[in-house]
This record gives sequence, C-alpha cells and structure tokens, in this order.
Amino acid sequence: MLEQAVDWSHHTVALIEQNGTPVSYTIERVSGQAAKPILKLEGVDVIEQAAALKGCRLYLSMAGRPKSKPGSFYDDEVIGFAVNDETLGFLGQVQEIQSHGANRLMQVIGVRELMIPLNGPFIKSVNKTKKVITVALPDGFTDL
Repeated sequence: MLEQAVDWSHHTVALIEQNGTPVSYTIERVSGQAAKPILKLEGVDVIEQAAALKGCRLYLSMAGRPKSKPGSFYDDEVIGFAVNDETLGFLGQVQEIQSHGANRLMQVIGVRELMIPLNGPFIKSVNKTKKVITVALPDGFTDL
C-alpha cells in the first residue's frame, strides 16, 4: 500500500503485474493526492503506455520502499506492536490494520479484541524502535 506521508526523493523500484507477469519499473516521482497518487515511471512517457498500466497491481519491496515520515507508518510495519493505553496499560498486540472506506481501524488482540480508529485522536505515539503504540482511549471504550 502506498502511504500518504512518505519521502519519494530517491528512485524506487516497483514491480507492476501485467497479464500475470511482474515487470520492473523505476518510480521517478509521485504527484497528485495522497489517497490517489500519480506515479511517473521511467520509460513510460506517453499517455497510451500509462493507460495500459492503469489498474495493474503494484508491488514495492519492503527494503526498497521509501521510509515513512515520523508519526506515520505503513500498515504492515506495526503488525505485532504492543499497544499501551496511557491509563489502562497494556491492551494487546496489533493483529491487523483494516480499511473501511476512509476509516482505518487497528485490530488489537489481548485479553479481548479491540478495534481502535486510526483516524481519530486516540493514537498518541508510535515508537518503531521499541515496537510500541501508545493510545489514549475514552472512558468505557474497552467495555464496548
């Protein structure tokens, strides 16, 4: 998944699946809206070439993809992270990030399963080094 807040200042290699075959391209730059980025691929210089790639699956290697900026993350980066509430302490571990339209939810499995919105004010910090996400949930949230 392309993340909204990433640094595309270097050339990144991507695989684009065409007719079931992965083809390597170099991403020269990204423009447009974060939710719908427009990629300029090396060697794709006319609209007909670009149109042929529309709707194809795009793959970025984890090592080759741009680093996410502080305060943001790729969904797969936080799987397995511990989730601690500022008041309640340890809640569990991130099992999955789910997207439901414009809403993104973090599925946390611990004593019970929680679905914590990523779009709201609940996420206080993400420490990638310690693999910990700190949240501040409203009173009664874990009782729902």
